[in-house]
Formats: sequence, C-alpha cells, structure tokens
Amino acid sequence: RNQAAEKIPPQEVEQVGKVPDVFDIVKFIVPGFCIVVASSSMSSIDKCFVGQHSTIELAALGPASTAFDCASYMLTFLNTATLTLLARAGSDKDASKRIQSHALFLAVSAAAIIGVFLWNYAAPIVWMLGATPDLLPHSVSYLRWRVIGMPVERGIS
Repeated sequence: RNQAAEKIPPQEVEQVGKVPDVFDIVKFIVPGFCIVVASSSMSSIDKCFVGQHSTIELAALGPASTAFDCASYMLTFLNTATLTLLARAGSDKDASKRIQSHALFLAVSAAAIIGVFLWNYAAPIVWMLGATPDLLPHSVSYLRWRVIGMPVERGIS
C-alpha cells in the first residue's frame, strides 16, 4: 500500500476529482474581484467629494491616483499567489494559516517600502505623470495621504 495515500485525510480523498460547483467558483472569484474593485472605487469616491470643492484639486487627483494605482498594482501578484496557495492547501488549516500569515507580512512590508518611496518621490512622480505647477502641491498632498493607508489597503486585500 502507498504510504503517501495513507496520510491523506478521508475528507480530502472524497474531494479528489470533484468538479467544483458554482458556489466553489464564486467563493474563489469574489475575493479577487473585490481586490480589483477596491482601489478604483476609492479613487472614484475621492473624486466625487473633491470635485464638489475645487476643479483644480479634482484635476490634481488624476496624476496622484495614477501613481498610487500603478504602485498598488505591482503587488497584485500577491493576491493571486495567495489565493492559489490557499486553494492548494485545501482543508489543511495549519497550512492555510501559515500561507495567510506569510502573505500578510509580505503585503504589508512591500506596501510600506513602496509607500516610503512614493512619499519621498511624490513630487517628481506626479510631475512626470502630467501635474502642472498649479496642480503639483495638491497632487503631492493627495498621493501622500493615500500612501499612508497603503500598507493597510494591501494587507486587507
């Protein structure tokens, strides 16, 4: 008898070869969908409120949002990799906790490093993305406010 097969819990033996149903697929897709929608939703909400105050500040959100979203998208691979590893872990709760712990640490650490970079180089980054001199202080300010929450945003997604 195969010793490796004896180590597989009976619940997992039943799942081998099981075709996922709609609920399983939705359970896998929803977190990924929320990750993609969260950042753009936040930028849209910001534009809605800022647009009521000043058109200059509304225009300043463009370069700042672009800089933040591009930097944030660099870490999207962590979400995909984490979801894939969790799917592979199956019902192994210890492996799932370990994967989540490592993913959270990597996401928060990488976001903090990218956040420090964006904070320090906010002015040249938004300038290269098209912020004119009258937009520059507003773009830098908005980008720095968004950067403060970057580790939290990446950690919860």
